[in-house]
Formats: sequence, structure tokens, C-alpha cells
Amino acid sequence: MLKRALSIKQSIIGAIIIGLLIPSLLNGYFSLQRSEQQLRSNLELQHGQVLSNLVLAIQLPLWNLSPDSGQQIVSSVMEDPRIVRISVTDAHLGTFLEMHKPERQLGQLRTQSKPVYFENQVIGFVTVVMDDGYLRNQIGNNRNAMLWTLLGQLAFSLMLIVLLLQLRLVRPLMGLMRDSTRLAAGMLEHPFTWTRNDELGKLGNSLEYTRQALNKLIHELEEKNRRLEEDLQVRKRVEEALRASEQRFRTLANAAPVGIFRTSADGRCIFMSAYWNRRTGLGVETVIGTDWTMLVLADDRGLVQSRWQRDCEQDGAYVGEFRVPSSFGAPFWVDCKLAPLVDDYGTLSGYVGTLMDVTERKRAEVLLREAKEAAESASRAKTEFLSNMSHELRTPMHAIISFSEMGERKLGTVSNEKLGQYFSRIHQSGNRLLALLNDLLDLSKLEADKMVYTMQPTRLGLVLEEVVQEFMSLAQERGVELVIQEQDPVRAAMDAMRIGQVVRNLLANALKFTVQGSQVLLTVKEASHTDGEEVLDGLLFTVRDHGPGIPEAELLTIFDKFIQSSKTKDGSGGTGLGLAICREIIQDHAGHVWAENHPEGGVIFKVWLPLEQDTLSQTMNAPSVL
Repeated sequence: MLKRALSIKQSIIGAIIIGLLIPSLLNGYFSLQRSEQQLRSNLELQHGQVLSNLVLAIQLPLWNLSPDSGQQIVSSVMEDPRIVRISVTDAHLGTFLEMHKPERQLGQLRTQSKPVYFENQVIGFVTVVMDDGYLRNQIGNNRNAMLWTLLGQLAFSLMLIVLLLQLRLVRPLMGLMRDSTRLAAGMLEHPFTWTRNDELGKLGNSLEYTRQALNKLIHELEEKNRRLEEDLQVRKRVEEALRASEQRFRTLANAAPVGIFRTSADGRCIFMSAYWNRRTGLGVETVIGTDWTMLVLADDRGLVQSRWQRDCEQDGAYVGEFRVPSSFGAPFWVDCKLAPLVDDYGTLSGYVGTLMDVTERKRAEVLLREAKEAAESASRAKTEFLSNMSHELRTPMHAIISFSEMGERKLGTVSNEKLGQYFSRIHQSGNRLLALLNDLLDLSKLEADKMVYTMQPTRLGLVLEEVVQEFMSLAQERGVELVIQEQDPVRAAMDAMRIGQVVRNLLANALKFTVQGSQVLLTVKEASHTDGEEVLDGLLFTVRDHGPGIPEAELLTIFDKFIQSSKTKDGSGGTGLGLAICREIIQDHAGHVWAENHPEGGVIFKVWLPLEQDTLSQTMNAPSVL
């Protein structure tokens, strides 16, 4: 419920009442306080005088122990109606005289005591109890008198003030209110007449001046309103033309095979073509109102923003390529051209830009670059292949030619034993050359998917035992122990001959680099392998040596063709084809091969083979398993 507001008359009267009442109350309060304090001081002083006089008068009766004479003295003092009780006590005998009139107690009791001396000795004590009821009555009378005086002054002041307010303020204000109401209602035809010379009269004249000014202003506004109506009609026709032009622009932009957008002067998007929304999957509500650089992929945004700001400071146009996120998949590349829009006064009103998808061009550039790098890599591999092959083929051929020439020259001049040594060297070189040619033929077949496998359920432990028997004499000669640990004698689908070739390569490498007095450990056990979300059962075959190990950075590259570890490039590493052939054979078996350094030294080569192949037959072409 709204509170009723006070009128000006009520407010002024209230203020005057408060202004008169508060000082009067404060003045009366402090006057009463001073009067009360004075009365209390007088009462204390009179109380003390009565006690002192009584002490002097009771001195001889108390010394002489004469209660009758003392009784007369006490009775005369008790004639004061304010005294309630008088008590005289002997210092040795106790109560000497006592007179008490409890009916005199009207207020609070005040007690004073004083010793009685005779010849400088305390012979007793006098106690006078006085009532302050008369004092309180006097204070109450004073308060009532002051209150009635204040009320009388206030009533007289109010009568005089109300009369003056009615004559000098309320009536003129009512006239001002009538004129203000006419002014607010627009009744401006008749003037406001004021003859008073005081402030309210001046305010009334001000209302007349305001009426005249408003009357003139209304006529001016009517004229301007007529002109504004004409301008609005012209502007309406211009806006209709602009809307038609904007609609044509939006239609053309939405039909264009590129993204078209417009921004405000501060770079915030105000339009984005439908093509762009379809291409990125972003709704209009996510684009409109945001900075146009928010279209850029977060990784490229900082560079685009800095280049755009630099170009804006120069000529305002921006041209660049960057990536854009898409809700349909991977980010794509766009070519962006952004031009400023300037009105007839040279003021920048915004920017218009195009976004062309150049992902295919970028992909073609990447493919071209990769093809170039691949061609260069192939050229380097070809050069390296020819260099390695010329060296590897030349070495055994030189030995064959040299020892055969020596045999021809010294035929009939040297012993059969010496000729046998020549033939032995020729035989060793021929075997080395044949092994190299076999490796090249195998690698060629593997890379051309021409290798034929005979896949049969085979126990891998039997293949290991067969290969170990072949290398047993070489291992004993080198002082190396060969140990086989087969935890799970399970059969797996494999080509036993090709898997044996893998085992021979790995075991030969292990024997080359294992130090004398140690062992090469071959283990076989069942192990699962996770391929994406599918878990496959298989066998894990490992070969651990006690050699120098392989640098971590070379654990993957040693399976490439003609690649040897940097720790074995001393002539003992072979041609670098063995591990490449092993990887191709294992991958054709849908398996994996890799190398790890053992914490205690040496290398562990690990081979994983699946227990079952998709196709199990007597002969099958190698599958292309990558």
C-alpha cells in the first residue's frame, strides 16, 4: 500500500513544530537538570548542617549518659518532616537514643553519619536518615510547569504560522497549480496573469513566459514534423531500394560457389553466405556477431590476426590462406580475400570478403611435394643400392678371379694342399656371392608380391631346434651357448621354410655380436596382440643376444634395406638385407617384428605371429599386410 505524501503546508508546519519544539525541549531539559541538581545539592547541604548541629548538641548528654536531655534534643530535630530516623550510639555501650518515623518515607532515603568527640575522644556516633520525597515533588511540579508553558507557546506559534502560510503561500501555490495544470494540458491560448511582486509572483510570470515559449515551439515543431514526414517518405523509398539491393546481394552471395561474408568496421561478422554454413556445418547464430578471425583454426588464428592488422594499417585489404575447422571432419584450407567498404565521405563502414576452398589444391601441393621427396629418396636409394651392390658383388668376384688366376699361374708348381686352399677361397666367395644374389631375389619377390608360401600348422619350437642344430658348431667355435625356452608348444599357420629363414637371420646376427662366454636365448610363448579394438591370439618368438646393443634412434631404421646399426659398421654387419627380408616375411604372415634394447645389455628381437591365417592352403601368394 502506497504511503500518502505530505502537502507543503503540512510539511512546513511539521518542520516549524520540530524547529520550535526541539530547542524548547532541550532548553527545558537542561534547565530542569540544573534546577534538580541545585535542589539535591541544597538537600545534601541541609542534611549535613542538621547532622553537624545534632553532633554538637548531643555531645554533653552522651558524655554524661543523660538520655532525657538527649531525648529533648533529638525530638526538636525530628520536627523537620524530611527526617525519618535519628540514631545515637555510644562508642562502648551501643545504642544511646533512637527515634524513627517510617510514615515520613515518600521517596529514597539518604543516610549520613558522623562521630561525636569529647576532649579529642570519639565517644559515639550520630546517624541521620533523611527522605527526598519533598525534593521529588518539587522537581515534578517544575516539570509540569515547563510542559504547560511549552504547549502554550507551541499552540500560539502554530496559529500564527498557519494563518501566514494560508495567506502568503497556500493560496498562491494553488494558483500556480491551476496554471501548471493548464500548461500541462496544452491550454496555451489564454495568458496567465500575476500581479504579486514576491517570489511566487515571479514564478507565475515565469509560467507565462514558458507558455509563450511552448506556444511558439509547438508551431515550430508542427512545421518540422511536416518536413520530417516528407523526409521519411523519401527515406522509406531509399530503404526499400537498399533492401532490394541487399536482397539481391544475399541471393547472389548464397548462390556463389564460394563463401562470402561482411563485417562491421571492427571486424565482427554481420553476414555469412549459406555456402559457408553448409561447408563448415556452423549455424548462422554461431558466426554472426563474432570476430571474423574466429572462423580460423586456433593454431593459425594468431598469425592471421597479426597479418590482418598489419594490412589494415597499410591499405585495408587482406589476402591470405589459412585453415578452417569443420564439424564434418578435418579442417580444410581456404583462400581469403578481404576488402574494405568506404562510404561517400571516406568513412570505413566495414569489410566484404570471400573464402574459397583450396583444400584440393593444397592436397595436390602436398602430394606433389611428397612425390618429389619420394622421387629424390628413390633416387638416393637407387644410388645407395647400386653403390652397396657394386661393393658387395665386387668383393667376392675379386676373390674368385684372384684365387683362380693364382691357381692357373702356379699350376704344377705348388702343392695340392695349396691348390686346395685356393679352391676353398673360391668356394667361400662363390657361396657369399650366391647368398647375396639369393637375398636380392627374395627381396625382389617380396616387394613384388611374387613370393609363394606353403602355409601349414607348424610348431615353432621344432623350427627353432632345427636352426639351432645348424648353428651349433659355429656357436661352440665362438664360445656362445644357444638356449631354447618353449613355454607353449602350440601350432600356428606358417611357411616353415620362410620362418626358418627369419630365425637363421636373427640367430646369425645374435652370434655375430654376442661376446664369448655368454649365451643367446630363444623363447617361444603364447601372446595376444591388440589390433584396433580386436584382440588376436598368437605366438611371441624372441632372440636375445649379449652384444653392444642398438641406439634408440636406430631401432626402427635397422629394418630398412642396406641399413646397419652405427655400432656394427665395421664389416661384421653384412649387406643390410637380412632384417629387411625378415620384416617382409613376417608382415606377409600378418605378424610383426621389432627390436628392443635389454636393460642389462644386448638386443631382443621380437616376432609375433597369429595362431590362425585367414586362408590356410598348401600354396598361397603373400598377402599385402602393412
